[in-house]
Amino acid sequence: MNSILGLTELILDKAQLSIRNRERLEVVLKSGKRLMGLINDILDLSKIEAGKLELNMGRVDVFELLNNLMQMYSMRVKDDVRIILDTPECKFSIISEKNRLSQVITNFLNNAIKFTQKGSIRLGCNKKEEGLYFYVTDTGKGIAEENIPKVFDRFSKFDCFSQGNGLGLSISKS
Repeated sequence: MNSILGLTELILDKAQLSIRNRERLEVVLKSGKRLMGLINDILDLSKIEAGKLELNMGRVDVFELLNNLMQMYSMRVKDDVRIILDTPECKFSIISEKNRLSQVITNFLNNAIKFTQKGSIRLGCNKKEEGLYFYVTDTGKGIAEENIPKVFDRFSKFDCFSQGNGLGLSISKS
């Protein structure tokens, strides 16, 4: 899969292509990246279920982590959407597994981006008595009350007109 994605990017970058062929290759690249994400999610879920997920704990600068995610995902939102970094209480470090923490927040960001057509997505954290509370909120269409308990189910879909949730939220819960 890495070879397919790498060669597609190389051709897009170096080859003289017609507009139609460039569009076709961009579809291949986008679809390939989605498939790679799904493969990685399946592998992560398998590791979690088998008790083999390795955690490499270390110091994580919370503001830096959230700021980096905000900058990266700001390029992925629709034109009528903006990501707001809401971090008045997030200027400290914690001991955590940076990659997994990023993965969980990213899964929430991906869903917020997928379901928000206009408005904003807020990303931040709050200190609570029981620990640290990270959040992603959006002005998207929302979830019907009866579907809220199913949000973390694998491949949950609540609307026949839009994409479902895939594995990201299920992995985040696990």
